[in-house]
Amino acid sequence: MRSRFFSNEDYRNYSFISEKIRNLEHVIKLQKTGNAFARILFCLCAGIILYTSTVEGQTTSNLLEVNGKPFFASGMNLAWMSFANDLTSFNATTFTQQCKQLSAAGGNTLRWWLHTNGTSSPQFTNDTVSGITSTEINNLKRALDTAQRYNIHLVLCLWSFDMLQSNAGSGIARNKKLIEDSAATAAYIRNALTPMVNALKGHPAILCWEVCNEPEGMSAEFGWSTQRTTMAAIQAWTNRIAGAIHRLDPQAKVSNGSWNIKVLTDVNGMYNYYRDDRLIAAGKDSLGTLDFYMVHYYNVHFGPGESPFHHPKSYWNLDKPLLIGEFPAMGMYGGQIYTPIPPIEAYNYAYNNGYAGALSWTMTAHDGNGGLKEAAPAMENLVAQHADTLQIDITKFNFSPKFLQRPNDIVVTRRQSFSVALPLRQIITDPDDSVFTWKITNNNTALVAATLTNDSVLNFTPGTATAGIALITLEATDPKGKTAVTWFNIYLSDTTSANLALYRKTTASDIFYNYYPFRTTDGKTATNWWSYNPTAWIVVEFEKPQNFNKVVLNWSDKYARKYNLEISNDGENWTSVANILNGKSGINTHTFNTIVAKYLRINCLTRSSNNGYQLNEVEVYYDSTLNVGLPARQALKLFPNPVGEKLQVTLPANMCTSQHSQAYIFTLQGQLVKTSQLVAPVSQIHVGDLTAGIYLLQIAVNGNHLSQQFVKL
Repeated sequence: MRSRFFSNEDYRNYSFISEKIRNLEHVIKLQKTGNAFARILFCLCAGIILYTSTVEGQTTSNLLEVNGKPFFASGMNLAWMSFANDLTSFNATTFTQQCKQLSAAGGNTLRWWLHTNGTSSPQFTNDTVSGITSTEINNLKRALDTAQRYNIHLVLCLWSFDMLQSNAGSGIARNKKLIEDSAATAAYIRNALTPMVNALKGHPAILCWEVCNEPEGMSAEFGWSTQRTTMAAIQAWTNRIAGAIHRLDPQAKVSNGSWNIKVLTDVNGMYNYYRDDRLIAAGKDSLGTLDFYMVHYYNVHFGPGESPFHHPKSYWNLDKPLLIGEFPAMGMYGGQIYTPIPPIEAYNYAYNNGYAGALSWTMTAHDGNGGLKEAAPAMENLVAQHADTLQIDITKFNFSPKFLQRPNDIVVTRRQSFSVALPLRQIITDPDDSVFTWKITNNNTALVAATLTNDSVLNFTPGTATAGIALITLEATDPKGKTAVTWFNIYLSDTTSANLALYRKTTASDIFYNYYPFRTTDGKTATNWWSYNPTAWIVVEFEKPQNFNKVVLNWSDKYARKYNLEISNDGENWTSVANILNGKSGINTHTFNTIVAKYLRINCLTRSSNNGYQLNEVEVYYDSTLNVGLPARQALKLFPNPVGEKLQVTLPANMCTSQHSQAYIFTLQGQLVKTSQLVAPVSQIHVGDLTAGIYLLQIAVNGNHLSQQFVKL
């Protein structure tokens, strides 16, 4: 409780005076063993001199924003109920009690750890993240709903340095891979983070997503964990996860809980690893930046020079808000500081000196740093002074409508029979409202006409065009003005075109902004699909299995340097038919023996630039002149096949040039196992060192490719 002898102004001045005394102590380096009378006299004189000064003060630019209003996060760390198990074994009773008690004490924010060390969440298969269960997502939703009921905002901390600690057990190796391997990071983003963010985005109780608790603890530069990675790897990992969250939910805030201010600022020889340009340079995702910084401070480990409680926020010369994410709930006494900092002073100092929040450690009081009992009076005092920036009511928040899924694309085989009805109410949800205003946008009215009936059923009838692709955008607005948007395509293929991919259905691993995958089969080279991730794929789906032996790709200047062409008849099991190691901007033509498949996948493995992959057009053909068995000038010949030791390769006449041809041998899983240079139209490749099995030989010369399988005995 606040002392009846102190006014609000007294508390502000008290915090300011104490801070100035601490700074002076730091400057003249008073020792604990020094003259006690001199120390007391110094402090009294400093207090008298400084009492008439004013504190730095709080400004809107230093604070966070919630519902369009400035917000100071005053609260505590939970941080867990059952270490690393809270998502899979959620204790609703305990969580409700914690939110209720924090709210009663005047707190507004709770920091909670989710995956932590990965031992129970998310789900792994073969050391790669394969998913997140509906139980985990539902438990997180229950926690958010509970927090909202008590007007508590949650900081959702995804991971901790414990990923590489011994408590991760046998999971250390896969966790290290998740951080360092961009493909493993992408799998986590795709299979766990994306469904989690999509299911919860827009929830009023989410203050921010925190990528990792004290990630520096697992770095070779600063760390203490059992295994170590590098700060460069941590930067890239942070960038990619932050970028994914921002792409999935542009309104979401993302931060990172750093163990020490020395990794968040460039003052005094320190280095800000999390500055926007440095994160983007590390992970190559332009959206992968932090919305605000978060720092921890414990006086037993750090001195005044690294303390947010000895310097105002402006001292650190940062470009965005700074929240104090951890400090002892019982206050700071001894250790590497001289003047005690009780909890009430710590919270007041943070507010009055430009910080965005103060979250003490911890609600459970399990490790000697204090708990709610010590922090409650400080939070009560703070909210009594600053209710305008601490109390923002989210209990009566209007939820946004949300589409449960993107509608399935519609593939039309015969124009005359084209009539489709889409029941919109089956794919949208809104806890507050059941009536929506619909806006339908159709970019190809010549192909289809769209009409809305009964306020919920979308009907399509054919237009005048005989083939093409229509992009249909659905926008639903609730009575309070909140809006949800989704989209899908209608495909009417051109059966007369030699290009088998024209107007065919396409899907992709991800989409950058509105660069949709259908733009690669729309017959327009000026439009394109764009993915910003380190690896990506795009699939063309035919109406039924097709014969084809030629694929033409038109890349922009953001081309794939390495990629595989893969085929499938079920969309799940893939076989590589061409492995390209030297892709280029512009037209890339790939020919191979005729195959039959319903799906073609371009699997992009290596980018040519930091700006992702941008594919203008995909064309697929069946060219009878490319079949094996035709005259020698048109066919790639392998002899003997099956082969034991030496494989004789005869090039078709149209590929015989003065330049040497490059030969690549791949497994059917796409692994490169051998390379060789062909110096004549008829050459031999030694394959005796290969294990028995089926392989793919690819010949490349002058930008053209031929492929053929052979059997190694």
